[in-house]
Amino acid sequence: MKASDLSLDHFMRISERTGMKMRELQLLLTSADAQGMLCKDLITALGIERAKRFQLRYGYHCGVHEARLLKDSVQWQSDLEWLIAGSKMHQITGRVFSYPEKFRVDMEKGIFDVAGYWNDSFEATQYLKYFPLHNEPICYYMVGYASGYNTECMGKKVIFRETKCRGKGDDHCCYVGKTLEQWGDEIKEDLLFFEDDDMSAELDQMYRKVEQEKEKLKIGYALSRHLTQVMLQGKGFKTFAKLLGDSLNCPVLIESNNFEPLAQYGEIPGLVNDMTVRGQQEKIDKVFRRKSIFKREPENKPIKFLTTAIMIKDKIHGYVTIASVQRFTDFHSDLLERTATTTALYMQN
Repeated sequence: MKASDLSLDHFMRISERTGMKMRELQLLLTSADAQGMLCKDLITALGIERAKRFQLRYGYHCGVHEARLLKDSVQWQSDLEWLIAGSKMHQITGRVFSYPEKFRVDMEKGIFDVAGYWNDSFEATQYLKYFPLHNEPICYYMVGYASGYNTECMGKKVIFRETKCRGKGDDHCCYVGKTLEQWGDEIKEDLLFFEDDDMSAELDQMYRKVEQEKEKLKIGYALSRHLTQVMLQGKGFKTFAKLLGDSLNCPVLIESNNFEPLAQYGEIPGLVNDMTVRGQQEKIDKVFRRKSIFKREPENKPIKFLTTAIMIKDKIHGYVTIASVQRFTDFHSDLLERTATTTALYMQN
């Protein structure tokens, strides 16, 4: 049989002749929209780099399996027809229409060097339903499938790359496929995405990260709500310092624009002299012209300070500073700025 004669009807005829159903052939037809939703969820939950790895590996194993299925279930005119049938499988399952521009394959000599077009890629269509144009090709399943199918046929590693993609704004999708030897060092980074490692630890790490972000949002929301409540109740600097200190579990100092302490929180005897921004006026003026956060790390002391200004009508009316032995993150900056904003409203009133 030739690859060009392959169709879904052929699978059904095989099923009737051998008593096998398509399910027993382990061949599934799935909804393109459902696949698109899966891709969307993976990218949203894990980020596009990790989703890329999942899609490449999934496609690769699908390609290997379908190559084995076709090898066992069809009597091919030659092994080359079996290899070409991978492109036909794309078409009859509705994934893409694959059209070669260059096809230099010698299975006996182990030569595989092909290039061509993927027209009407379901993967690019589904991606663009949910996301804006990306900065690189995004038909990860297609790349994985082509790599897996042809690797199985060639008996040696074959890797495909997508060189153009509608998912990044090109008019059409294009591919190149070669053996590892023919790629050389050019393909080293791509191979990392195909590594068949256990990703459960990575998923656990991502889950913990999501939970941590949820907890930070919860803390930030609670701080904003409490700051507003105590301000409306007429409570002032001491309460603001305590709320911020409890939220971040760190010492807090609020001082005026003349560097007079207005409130402090935490056990900080002797630390106040280091926390104050008195004597840092020149540095502060330069920093606050460009950004709202001022970081300091005194020499020979295992502690760091983070300061933001209390601004009213583009003028500095005071400072809020926190201290920590840990590295500061955007979370610290966010809560610090929320407190400074509430303090500014309180001063203005």
